[in-house]
Amino acid sequence: MILSALLLISLISLSAPSQLRGEELGLLTFDTDTERTSDDFARTSFRVRQQNHRRNLLWPYPEEMGSAWDWGYQVDYHTGQVVGENFSGFALTGLLGRKFSPSLYLEGRYGAHQLFNHKERDFEVQPTYAAELFYLWKDLLSVRAEIKRDFLYHEMVLPGGLINKLKSTDLLMTAGARWIEKIRTQAILKMRQFSDSNSMQQIDLSAAYGIFTGDLWLWTGVGFEQLGFGHLESSYWSPSQFQTFGPRVEFAAPIYGKWSTSVGLNVNRWIDRDQGVEGWGHYGSARLQYERREETHFALKVTHLQSNQGGSAWNSQSLGFDFTTFF
Repeated sequence: MILSALLLISLISLSAPSQLRGEELGLLTFDTDTERTSDDFARTSFRVRQQNHRRNLLWPYPEEMGSAWDWGYQVDYHTGQVVGENFSGFALTGLLGRKFSPSLYLEGRYGAHQLFNHKERDFEVQPTYAAELFYLWKDLLSVRAEIKRDFLYHEMVLPGGLINKLKSTDLLMTAGARWIEKIRTQAILKMRQFSDSNSMQQIDLSAAYGIFTGDLWLWTGVGFEQLGFGHLESSYWSPSQFQTFGPRVEFAAPIYGKWSTSVGLNVNRWIDRDQGVEGWGHYGSARLQYERREETHFALKVTHLQSNQGGSAWNSQSLGFDFTTFF
């Protein structure tokens, strides 16, 4: 019922005269993906997002104004199972943003998220919020800061995320620099406070060299990540000191007509300081897209994550589809 109403609103917005929507184009996105892991976690998600203006400070769209107000909504639906328990989640979020200049943007989001445990026949509704600030300095330095609160079950914090209906407050800070055309560095800091009083800190550092930086895009580099939790929890993976490091590659290119592709690959050596063990892992992603990003387009996407230690392996695969149109 709610989804039908939102789709009707979307169609009305698409047919509204352009003078009612401002000079910039609006955005409507449909997105779905399904994920499976080797330890029997399964999740399928659907998302609808509509916004009165399409927005990207790093890669501006042709018609973007120097300043503007943005508003919109997003609907998320998740369904799946873990350790024999089925779950579903529904979230409705409204957003309000302000582009102050081509280099400064602020966005706030507020909504509600319902998690339903089908085995226990109970549910909980969690108010959700997020605030995000993005600053760009002369195309050389970008800084992003975000704070948000939400459930964790759909982020594979399991089985505790479902059984205990865990929530978290997250602070994320990202800084990217491109002082030289072909050299790019990035630092990411994430701090998380769980509703069960646990905490987590994550640091990711990377540097890359651009071999090709035009329509043909090829960057190679290295990355280091450190992850640590405040204390060990039996209901989800929570090492006190986990480190990975290794090469990273990004590739994108047009392939035929309006079709293009992009591929990413990380190969990591990992070390679990708690258990004194180490191993190898990799993360790969691929996307096949029809039409350019500034035109109505759709894409197929896949990801694969695997971690090996001794003769055992854990893996996760996902398959997705998204469609974006502008009005």
